[in-house]
Amino acid sequence: MRQKSGYTTIELLISLTILLLIVAMVGTFLWASQREWELTDRQVEILHNARIVLEIVLRDVRRIQRLERIDTDTDMGRLCYVVIREDGIEELREVRYDGQNLLLQSGLPTQRLCTFAPGSEVDILSAQVISFRLTALDEENSPIRDPSPGQLDKIRSVRIQITVQDPEGMVPAVTFASQAAVRIYGSGR
Repeated sequence: MRQKSGYTTIELLISLTILLLIVAMVGTFLWASQREWELTDRQVEILHNARIVLEIVLRDVRRIQRLERIDTDTDMGRLCYVVIREDGIEELREVRYDGQNLLLQSGLPTQRLCTFAPGSEVDILSAQVISFRLTALDEENSPIRDPSPGQLDKIRSVRIQITVQDPEGMVPAVTFASQAAVRIYGSGR
């Protein structure tokens, strides 16, 4: 009697099951690697954007000619100041967090403190900010709590703290902080 060569149905089922398990494991590994890559890429983008925003604010703080308002000890900080543009014209600027976005408003000042003339522009610096804290510091580097208009000329530096987070919650919150010296040439009007 001759034996038939080939595989039985059981052998084929076992081979297919092992093959499917191997494909599933490789697929799971590739999916997890892709997800980790995307998460890392998103985190790098958020951190990079936060650094850029912090540098923009710091650069402006260093250029302050006249400080008009600073809201401290709150996660929704506000900084209102005047800078001299390259063309020699005074420009009023305000950096504030509105609960959703970190905004930069700029335009011509009016006679009232921290009030913009018509035609001012508002730019979104970041939609990933969840906290914008400011601390006004005197010449001994001591905090000035809620500085009134009469205390603004005592401010020698501003500590800026920005906390960012991915709006989708994929990346945990990260806080950046820095401090910039202020050379104020007068406060108020």
